[in-house]
Amino acid sequence: MADINFPNIKGLTLQTPPQYAPSAFYGGQIAPMQDCVVVPDETAVADRLCLGLINSSAYLLPQSKIYVEAMGTGVTMDFGGTNDEDGILDGVDVSAADEFELGAAVMGVPIWQLLGYTEDPLTDLELFFTIRSAAVSADAKVTVSLLLVDR
Repeated sequence: MADINFPNIKGLTLQTPPQYAPSAFYGGQIAPMQDCVVVPDETAVADRLCLGLINSSAYLLPQSKIYVEAMGTGVTMDFGGTNDEDGILDGVDVSAADEFELGAAVMGVPIWQLLGYTEDPLTDLELFFTIRSAAVSADAKVTVSLLLVDR
């Protein structure tokens, strides 16, 4: 298992004023977290693409998206953290180029719950993708555009 870091992650750059905030999140600020990385071919099963740290009490907005170029036949990917590698997305097929919106499943659920903790650890948690099912057979870009509400 190897870790591949997103070198240019722009974490928690706050927009002022917030562009969108559902009523459940009044009092929080929208924080976009965006980056793009090229996943090299021959990235192996169980290798992780590390996105960076995120506040455990933050919330992902359902408009958050992940864009993936084709990684090769049979490649799947999980999205989560150390405590639960597939807590946000589980077994997503990335053999063809696609766009994934996190959707309503993340609405109103803090990061710590999405990542399988029983209580808020009150610390920053690491987010990452994990390659599953097959090794990557072609260089592929992964672009992450997460919208967070950080209280």
